[in-house]
Amino acid sequence: MTAKSCADDFYGSGRPDRLCMKTYSKVCVYSCLKVARMGYVYVDVVVKGKSSKSIKALVDTGSAHIVLTPEIVSELGLHQTPYEVDLTLADRRRVKARLFLAEVEAKGRSGPAFVAEMNVSTPLLGVYALEALGLKPNSTTGELEIIGPEGGYLLTQITR
Repeated sequence: MTAKSCADDFYGSGRPDRLCMKTYSKVCVYSCLKVARMGYVYVDVVVKGKSSKSIKALVDTGSAHIVLTPEIVSELGLHQTPYEVDLTLADRRRVKARLFLAEVEAKGRSGPAFVAEMNVSTPLLGVYALEALGLKPNSTTGELEIIGPEGGYLLTQITR
């Protein structure tokens, strides 16, 4: 059996979560291993300003802020701060973006978040918002997991 037919057998096996292959030849030898299906995590979040909107966002642990298009920022009527942020993009370009305040909800939790305004094809949910909500992404399941108190540790300590 060739390496290609071995791979075809695996991917067509209906068991994408397990790699339990037979020894077909010296070219294609696998043992029983759990395959970590790492991937993208998309979540539905509600972003609130003067109005609110449910948005499907890509969780981006390399991003600090929520990143939304100027159209969505305007539609939500978000409060503009006097600040701009320098963002470093994945291709290492540096750009400036205006910074806005919003409230964000995910998994029944809500908290404050900064929103960077930028032309993006997909809204991004950054780590500051995740930390404020006490959530983290699980790239194996594609879900958000609760890891801390709603509002984050800092807000929890202040309100007690």
